[in-house]
Amino acid sequence: MGKTVMAASVDSIVKVMKDDATCADWVRGCVRAQSLEGESFNEAYQYGINDLPWPADDRDYVNKVSTNNNADTGDVTISLAAVEGFVPLSDNVRLTKMNIEYILSPISENETSVIWVQHTEPGGNIPGWLVNMLLIDIPFYSLTRLEEVAKRPEYSSAQFMYDSDHHITGIK
Repeated sequence: MGKTVMAASVDSIVKVMKDDATCADWVRGCVRAQSLEGESFNEAYQYGINDLPWPADDRDYVNKVSTNNNADTGDVTISLAAVEGFVPLSDNVRLTKMNIEYILSPISENETSVIWVQHTEPGGNIPGWLVNMLLIDIPFYSLTRLEEVAKRPEYSSAQFMYDSDHHITGIK
């Protein structure tokens, strides 16, 4: 679990998180991420590869990514859950049990509370010392970098698009 307050809008943070090209810029260990079929703002599938330090093998995953917002509070929740299929198995260890939830709550126009809750069963052999190190290192590094990337001009001007019920349909 990680929790922080970022000097960035919810819109800009979500735009970073939705851009596959930024994964390596902010997620500790991310080598690559790509969207798969079913791509929409509210529901998509994503494939990714994470580089783990030696002696552990790299991990890959396929996640269903669900994005929802609360029209009354402005909160945005992005949930990721491991699913099977879409991409053939590789030499990496496939993560089959992973659930991540990001809860983004606006404090002001340019300040956001971010809560990151993750449960992953990494599979394969990973030394206990490495698991313990990554439990602290990944959320701290990733949340710090997420804020930095969200402040870049191409993300800081992001704005949500809404339907008539004030549910987010996209971002520009």
